[in-house]
Amino acid sequence: TYSAASGSTFAIGTTTVTATATDDSGNTSTCTFDVVVADTTVPTITSCPSDQAYVSAVCGLDDAPTGGATVTYSAATATDVGDSDVTITYSHASGSIFGLGTTTVTATATDDSGNVSTCTFDVTVVDLTAPTLTCPSNITAECTSRDGAVVTYDDATVSGECNGETTLIYSQASGSTFPIGTTTVFCLATDAAGNKESCFFTVTVVDSTPPTVTCPANVSAEATSSAGAVATYGAATATDNCDENVVITYSAASGSTFAIGTTAVTVTATDNTGNVSTCTFDVAVVDTTVPTITCPIGPSPVEAISSAGAAVTYDVATATDIADDDVALTYSAASGSTFAIGTTTVTATATDDSGNTSTCTFGVTVVDTTNPTTITCPAAPASVEATSSAGAAVSYDAATATDIGDSSLTVTYSA
Repeated sequence: TYSAASGSTFAIGTTTVTATATDDSGNTSTCTFDVVVADTTVPTITSCPSDQAYVSAVCGLDDAPTGGATVTYSAATATDVGDSDVTITYSHASGSIFGLGTTTVTATATDDSGNVSTCTFDVTVVDLTAPTLTCPSNITAECTSRDGAVVTYDDATVSGECNGETTLIYSQASGSTFPIGTTTVFCLATDAAGNKESCFFTVTVVDSTPPTVTCPANVSAEATSSAGAVATYGAATATDNCDENVVITYSAASGSTFAIGTTAVTVTATDNTGNVSTCTFDVAVVDTTVPTITCPIGPSPVEAISSAGAAVTYDVATATDIADDDVALTYSAASGSTFAIGTTTVTATATDDSGNTSTCTFGVTVVDTTNPTTITCPAAPASVEATSSAGAAVSYDAATATDIGDSSLTVTYSA
């Protein structure tokens, strides 16, 4: 008998077969021999993954600092005549990082007997990713001249570039002169693979400085009418570091009529940006011309009606003034008041609105041509005896008298 029958299926490897001889008495003898089944046939790879072409790179990966990509691919398949479960390995695992360029991946199929078959496919990683570009912040600068201002700015920052240095180009260079207003600066970044990215920022040059304005000197003029006087003044001057055409305006124009008194004229200088500066100067219109006054002719002498004199009226004086249509007239003694006997000099004063005065005089005469109204003599004294050859001293009462124009008459006697 045999431990394994001839013609049966033997497993791959070495199988020891025992042959046993047995006689009728049950005595046995054995011997052994080996049946070797060998597998020298290599596996058959039935499918290899396709080439992976133009996979977009990611930059700065740990395993590919200059650029790469995580690439997955389908599994290879293999069959083997002597192995139902062939082991397949790869030179680069699916899901690992592949560097820029073409990497050949070898798939190896190995059966249990160590028989090997291989196939290859390519993984090509290219840099199709534009760099990340960050422009500097927007800039605002004050103009320094009519051309604008020289403005410098920091370079844009680049990240994510994969292969070599990235070139930056700006639409207007840092350190150049930017005009007043807002200029958009474009930045273009180009990496070594030709990928491009752009960004922009603004440079705004402002004019917030007002002009410098200088007023003309103060002006003085003599009034020529009650409205005042026409006054002219020199032009104001203005300068601006960013504007050559500053507009100057005045609150009252040169050559216009200014009222009597002091008028403050405001000069306003405005640049193209609307910045404003002002200054003021004075136009003084004075009235130093005295009025012209004409006194009335003094009235005819007036008879006194009492010891105080008489009430006398007179014509008004007349006055004109170059700058005052209504000159005030005053008199040292009013018309219609009581004037003393004799001649009283009346002073007429004309005063204009500016306080200038003129005077003239005329006389008012009050006369007393009326005799005392009554005189009463005393009674004759009684006869007096002579006391000497010269006669006798005789006393008599005083006479009495009244007068319309004199309250204190002088009475004289012949003796």
